[in-house]
Amino acid sequence: MHWLSIREDSLCFDVDKECLQIMPMPPCPSGYDRRWFNYFGESGDHLHLIERYCPPSMQFNIYELERDRSEWFVKYRIDLGSVAAEFPEMIPTRTIAEHLNFYNFVILSVA
Repeated sequence: MHWLSIREDSLCFDVDKECLQIMPMPPCPSGYDRRWFNYFGESGDHLHLIERYCPPSMQFNIYELERDRSEWFVKYRIDLGSVAAEFPEMIPTRTIAEHLNFYNFVILSVA
């Protein structure tokens, strides 16, 4: 079981060892003041995390957690800029402060 935190380290419960462990989070990149988790889940026996940041961007990283839960590393760097150029309806036409980080797409899974 995992509990994610947007401000500090997260927690996970190791069922086999029956103990609670600290799980560090990836650092928020310089120049960004807020983060949202767009995906958190397992694929191919690996735990993945996708976060988006404010101010918004069509670029984001897919992180994978080390097996010992010591740190996250960037598994993939994604840039949807060329997709948005072909499908401009993905880009909001107006900015609403509380929805500033949302584009018209949803990340369903990592495979």
